[in-house]
Amino acid sequence: MNSSPSPLTIVLRLLLKWWWLVAIAVAIGGGVGYFVRSKQPNVYVAKTTVLFGQFFQTGSQHMTADEIRQQITTYTDLVREANVLQPVIDDLHLPMTVDDFNKRLTVSDEPNLPLLDISVSDTNADNAVNMSNAIAQELINNGPGSKTTQEAAFARNQLQQIQTQITQLQNEYDDLIAKGATYTNAFQITQNKAQIDATLKTLQDLRLLYSTLSASLPDTSNVLSIFTSATVKNTSVVTGSLVSVILAAAGGLILSILTIILIGYFDDRLQWQDSIEQIDGVKVLGPLGMIPRNKLPLYVTSMSGTIEAEVIRQLRAKLVLATDGAQPKVVTITSFDS
Repeated sequence: MNSSPSPLTIVLRLLLKWWWLVAIAVAIGGGVGYFVRSKQPNVYVAKTTVLFGQFFQTGSQHMTADEIRQQITTYTDLVREANVLQPVIDDLHLPMTVDDFNKRLTVSDEPNLPLLDISVSDTNADNAVNMSNAIAQELINNGPGSKTTQEAAFARNQLQQIQTQITQLQNEYDDLIAKGATYTNAFQITQNKAQIDATLKTLQDLRLLYSTLSASLPDTSNVLSIFTSATVKNTSVVTGSLVSVILAAAGGLILSILTIILIGYFDDRLQWQDSIEQIDGVKVLGPLGMIPRNKLPLYVTSMSGTIEAEVIRQLRAKLVLATDGAQPKVVTITSFDS
C-alpha cells in the first residue's frame, strides 16, 4: 500500500499546475505598483546636524556623557514646539500649520556623539533644504546660549579694540625711551620722563582692563552650532526607487499562492496518482474519465467515436486484463459524486 503524499508535495504540485496564475498575479501586481509609483512625486529629505558645544568643555564644569545625552533628548522634544516651528513657517511663508510641519519633521540623535539630526521631507528639494536649515537656526536662536553668544561677541570686540590701543601705546612708550636716551637738556629730559610715566600708567591700566575683561568673558562652550548644513546635493529621495513596485509584485505573488492553496483545499474531486497500485489491499485498475449527465444514456454502438464511448471500452479492457481473461466477481467504482 502506497503512503499518502506530504502536504508540501501537494502544495508544490498545485503550484506547478497553476504556475500561470502565479505569473499573471505577479505581473498584475508589479504593473499596478509601477502605475501608482509613476503618478506619485518624489519626496526629498534634507538633513541638518546641530552640534552641542558643551561636549568639548574642560575644567571643573565638564558635563558627563549622561548629562549631555539627557540635554540632547530634551532638545529633541523642543524642536517640535511651536515657538521653534512657527517662526520658520512665518519666515518661509509655508502653507501649513505646526502639526502639519511636525508630520514632515524627523529628529534623532547620533549614538555616542553630541549631534542632533533634523530632517525635513518635501516634494521640492529646495524647500526641504530651506526648512531643515531654518529649523536648526531657530533652535540655536532659542537656545540658552543665544544671549551668551551675543555677549561674548561684544566682549571680544572690546578686547580687540583694547589690544589695538595697547599695541599703539607700547610703540609710543618704546619711542619715548629711545628719544630720552638722546636728550641732554634738563627740561627735555624732565618732559620726556613725564610722558614716559603717563604712557606707562595708561599702558598698565589698559593691560589690567584687558586681563579683567578676558577673565569675565562668557563661556560659550554651552552654545549650539550647526555642524552640517543641508544642501540640495545631499538630499535623499525616499520614493524614487522600485521598492513600491517590488512590494506590489510580492503582494500579487502571496495572493496567488494563497488562492491556489484555497483552491486545492476546497477541491473535493478524487485525485489519481500513477504510482498507486493498491488502496487498502484492493488492486486498483486505474482512473476513468467522467461522462457528463447531458450525454446519458450513452449508446456505444451509435456513439462509438465519442470520448465517453472510449471510456467504456477502457473499462472493459482493464477488467479483462486485470483478471487474465476470467470474469471478475466484484467490481468497485468510487466517485466524488453519487
